[in-house]
Amino acid sequence: MIALSPTAQAAEPFCRPAPPEPPRTRIQEYQELRELYGLRTDPTYIRKLIRRGTFTKQTEDMDRFPATPREQGYIALRDGLDLGTRAYRYLSHRPDIDGGTSIEDAFPRDPYLLVRLTRDRAKHMRALRRLVRFPRLLRTKTVALSFRDMDRLAARIARTGADRDGIRVTSAEPDIGTNTVEVFVITKRTDAARYFRARYGPRVRTRVVATELFSLRCRSLHDYVPDGARPTIGWEGGGGVTLDHIEVAEYDDRVEIGVVVLSYNGPQTADSRRVDAVVELSRPLGDRVVVDATTGLVVPRRAREPRRPPPAP
Repeated sequence: MIALSPTAQAAEPFCRPAPPEPPRTRIQEYQELRELYGLRTDPTYIRKLIRRGTFTKQTEDMDRFPATPREQGYIALRDGLDLGTRAYRYLSHRPDIDGGTSIEDAFPRDPYLLVRLTRDRAKHMRALRRLVRFPRLLRTKTVALSFRDMDRLAARIARTGADRDGIRVTSAEPDIGTNTVEVFVITKRTDAARYFRARYGPRVRTRVVATELFSLRCRSLHDYVPDGARPTIGWEGGGGVTLDHIEVAEYDDRVEIGVVVLSYNGPQTADSRRVDAVVELSRPLGDRVVVDATTGLVVPRRAREPRRPPPAP
């Protein structure tokens, strides 16, 4: 258990509630749903559809939204697009040519399946059309790398790393849409893109996600146990973070507590873990409430665990 003394009551604390986001309008929700299918999203058009009363059906995976009968037919066709078992088997037996498959939108024309091939495009197109469920909706495209090649390149970049050169690779992932490997890095260097192109070729795209390995962030409180001037707080310690400091601001009716941690700027674990810390107040907590400075909410009180008697000699 960690015991911390109160920090000075700063005029501008690091932890504070985020400003409330404006609620999404019904039109904005409909825009997001229609965008998933590549349909028109301008508000004037959507309002016209609402007045007509033409909506999609509610499903387990999708909320209903305004759409014309033609658009509804498009959505149904798109949701049913699939290469089929035989075509997938054909590609899986030829990993050196398979650059990945996607569903592409083309409204008002029909959606289609796009198969990316590294060579002999016409030959494999003929073979696939005999195997797929929707031969009319099949198209192909020539690409430089197969998915297997991209996957191997991503593994090579992630395994080799570049820490010694001041670049932390957080992840490297194939992107079939651009036929490249996206490399996500943390670095202060301004030449990261040139660095990876020089070592791994032109099929690499570099994205700088941060310039520092760690950043200060605030973590929410689970609960607290009152104990005079030394309450115990339970805070969210998952994700591999480490405690940096705790902010305490005392008032007549409340005590605001903010937990500040050092958090890695790359991928984090998804675990949820409560960590206890004892906070030193200037006077007993009394009947004052504890407020989470990060959320602005009153923290629930946790019952004090009963003290266990010492073991018998």
